[in-house]
Amino acid sequence: TPAQAIVAVPETGLDVIVAGRVPRHPLHLLRSPRFAELIAGLRERYDVVIIDTPPLQNVSDALVAGMQASGCVLVAAAGKTPVHVARASVRRIQAAGIPLFGVLLNQYDVEKVRTEFGERDVQGMRPYGRLPGLPWPATTF
Repeated sequence: TPAQAIVAVPETGLDVIVAGRVPRHPLHLLRSPRFAELIAGLRERYDVVIIDTPPLQNVSDALVAGMQASGCVLVAAAGKTPVHVARASVRRIQAAGIPLFGVLLNQYDVEKVRTEFGERDVQGMRPYGRLPGLPWPATTF
């Protein structure tokens, strides 16, 4: 049962369900009524349900899973994800009718920015606060 698959992560307040082995046909699983029922049940139990998927440009799993979600956050690697790939991903998400909550830039090297652009630019980073509809704070520059 889904309740048996839920694992509490100590000292975080987070619960997770790990994927386990990759099934032979993952899209069949993601498109199944059982997956939709699982997500619906998790939404009733939790404030936020996050579905981590493979990169959008590699397989369509992210789009199929995203259709069951309230929306998505596109994750891009600083200095690694080409701008044209990120833009194409945004277009695919929008074409699928999935609300895009924002873009998360990870692997951002603050020390590199400090070296290249100076201390003032790094200090310019500040918390933005809560955005309407998002349960977590956003950050802006």
